[in-house]
Amino acid sequence: MGNIVTLVKKDNAGKFDWAPLYEAYVSGANGDPLNERDDGWMDGCCPLHDDTRPSFSFNRWSGYWLCRAGCGAGWPLDFLEAVAGLDGDDALEEIRELCGSLPPEIIPGPLTLTAYAVYCNLPVSFLQKLGLAECAKGVKIPYCTVDGQVFRYRYRLSLNKQGSRFAWGSGKGILPYGLENLHLAKKAGYLLLVEGESDVQTLLYAGIPALGSPGVAAWQKEWSALIPEGVQIYIWQEPDEGHVLVEKVLRAFPDAKIIKTTVEEKDPRQVWLNSRDKADFVQRINELLQTATTADDLQEAARRTEREAVWQKCKDLAMEPDILTPVLNTLSQVVAGEREALAILYLALTSRLLPRPINLLLQAPPGAGKSYLVDCVLQMFPESAYYKLTASSERAFIYSDENFAHRTVVVAEAAGLHSDGVAGTIIRELVWSSQLAYEVVEKTPDGLRPRKIIKDGPVGLITTTVKNVEGELATRLLVVELKDTPEQTRLILEAEAREAAGQATMPDLSHFAALQKWLELNGPANVIVPYAETLARLLKPSSVRLRRDFRQLLTLIMANAVLHRASRQTSSSGAIIASIDDYAAIYPLAVALFASTGEATLTPQQREAVEAVRRYYEQYHTSVTVKALSKLLGIDRTSTQRRVAAAIKKGFLVNLEDKPHRPAMLVPGDMAAEEDNSLPEPEMVARMSS
Repeated sequence: MGNIVTLVKKDNAGKFDWAPLYEAYVSGANGDPLNERDDGWMDGCCPLHDDTRPSFSFNRWSGYWLCRAGCGAGWPLDFLEAVAGLDGDDALEEIRELCGSLPPEIIPGPLTLTAYAVYCNLPVSFLQKLGLAECAKGVKIPYCTVDGQVFRYRYRLSLNKQGSRFAWGSGKGILPYGLENLHLAKKAGYLLLVEGESDVQTLLYAGIPALGSPGVAAWQKEWSALIPEGVQIYIWQEPDEGHVLVEKVLRAFPDAKIIKTTVEEKDPRQVWLNSRDKADFVQRINELLQTATTADDLQEAARRTEREAVWQKCKDLAMEPDILTPVLNTLSQVVAGEREALAILYLALTSRLLPRPINLLLQAPPGAGKSYLVDCVLQMFPESAYYKLTASSERAFIYSDENFAHRTVVVAEAAGLHSDGVAGTIIRELVWSSQLAYEVVEKTPDGLRPRKIIKDGPVGLITTTVKNVEGELATRLLVVELKDTPEQTRLILEAEAREAAGQATMPDLSHFAALQKWLELNGPANVIVPYAETLARLLKPSSVRLRRDFRQLLTLIMANAVLHRASRQTSSSGAIIASIDDYAAIYPLAVALFASTGEATLTPQQREAVEAVRRYYEQYHTSVTVKALSKLLGIDRTSTQRRVAAAIKKGFLVNLEDKPHRPAMLVPGDMAAEEDNSLPEPEMVARMSS
C-alpha cells in the first residue's frame, strides 16, 4: 500500500478537492451521479468489488475513503494502488492529470490524530479527551487501570490492512481497553465487549459502555474479575474470527449475550459510519442489544439447521425397520465375516448417547484384524462420536482438552490401559461414572497448588487386546471374541485377494454417518424398556456379575431403539420407547456375547475345545497337550491356549501339570458345572409381557 497522506491545511478555503480523482473510478448506483452529503462525503459503488449498492464513500476535502463491504480504507495513494496498481511517481502523475494539480503539501509520515479521527468519523477533541495524542510513531492510545492510571501505551501506526498496524510501548502485560470507564457499565447495568480501541471509542462517544480486547485471542480469564458484578455482558462477534473472543469470554460469563453482525457492518465503527447521526447510531445499537442471543440459543439454532440438513441425507435409512441389516450388508463389502462383532461394535458406538454407554473389549490373536474391524465401523460415524487413541499414558485423559461426554474413547490396545497407578483408576472411573473428578498438584507462580480437574461423562470405551485385561477392568467390559477358525481365515484371504485384484472398493458411508449425526443432534437419549422387568424375571441369576451384564443387555436394547429413533414411539416426557423388535434384533448377538462373560457358561469356541478334550480322554484315557489339541481343532496354538485358559478358569478343564513352564496336561473337568444361562427368546418375552 502507499504511504498515508496527511494534508496540511491552514483554513477551509484552501482545501484540495479530491472529487475528480475518485469520480474517475467510482460511479453511482445504476449509473446515477454520486451522492454528496453536506459534510463533504460522497457515496458510490465500490470499484474494488462487484458492488450493486453504494458501499464506497470518500471525503472530497480530506481525501479519505472507505468501503463498508470490507475492501479497505485509506488515503488517495492507497486508493490508486488498490484500484489501478499505481504508486510513487505514477500515482502522483495520475493525481495531477485528474485533479489539475497536486495538493499544496503531501507529507508521507506517521499516522496523525486528524487522520485517525477521520477514519473513525469522531471529533479530534473527543479523542484527545480519551487521552489519544500524536507522537513520532503515530497515534498514542493509553491503556488505563480501573482507577484511571495509565498502565501502558499502544500505538496505532497505520490504517492499512497490510503491514504492522499496532505496537506496544514499554512495559509488561496487557489489559483490556477502556477500564477507566467501567463505572458507566455499572450505572447502565450492561457492558458491550468488542475488539479494538476504535470500536470502544465510537461506542463511548454515543454514551454506550464498552470494553475492548486488544485482539480476538488476547482476552485473558483474569480480566473477568475486573468487570462489576450484576452487569449484563454483550459480546460483539465479528464475522471473521470473532468466535475466538466469544469463546474466551463465555468461559467466565456463560450467560453473556452475543451480537452477530454482517460483513457490511462487522463492527461498531462501521455501524457508526453508516448511521445518519448519533441518535440513529444509538437506536441501531439498542436494536442489536435487544436481538442479542445467548450461546445456548445460537447453538440450538445452528443445531436445528444442521439437524435438518443431515436428516435430508439420512431419512430413508432412518425409517428402515431394521437398520442393522443395511449396516452389516454394507460393512460386509469391506470386512470378511464377523457380522456379529460388527453389529455389537456398531451398537456400542451408538450407545454413547445413553446415560450408560456399552464398554467393549474386542479380543483376538495378533494379526486377526481387530484394528481394521474397528476402523471400518468408525467410518460410519462422525468424528464427534468418538475419541481415538493409539495408546494411553498417565493422565492423558485428564489433561486432554477434548470433551468426552457422550463419546466413545477408542483405545487401540488394552495393554495401554495400565492396571496400576493413576491411569487405571482414571479409566475405570471414566467408563463407569457420570463424572470424573481428579485432584492434581501443579506448579504456579505462587508455588505448588492443588487443582481439581473435572471431566463430565458418560463415556464409553472400546478397546482391543490379544490377551485378557486385568480383572477389575474386565468386569466393566463386554468381551467380543473374533473368530479364529480356518473358515474365517479363508474368508479373510479371499477378501484380501479381491482387494489385490482391484475388485474391492469402499462403499459410500456418508448417509450412515449422517444418521449418527442426526441422532447426536437430537441430544442425549433416554429410553424406556417396557418389558425390562419381564426379562429380569426370566433370566437365571447364575452369578453376581450378571448384575452388571444385565445392565449391558438393556443398553444393547436401548442402543437399537436409539438407532431407530425416527420410527419409535415416545413417552410424554420425550423418552424413546423400545419395542420388542429391539430385543429381537440384539438377541442373537447377546446370546453368544453373554456366554463369553458368564462365569459358568461356555462360548461355542470354548465348548468346542472342551468337547475335543473330552473325546480325546474317552478314547485314549490320557491327558492332551495344547499343541495336540490345536491340531485336533485345526487352529493355531495361541487361539487354542486362549480357549483352554478360559475353560480352566471356569472349571470345565483341568490341568494335571502343576509345575510352571511345563506343557499342560489337559483332562475334562466338571461338565455339570455349566449353568443354563441362556437368554429368553423374544417371543417368550413378548408373550409374558402382554
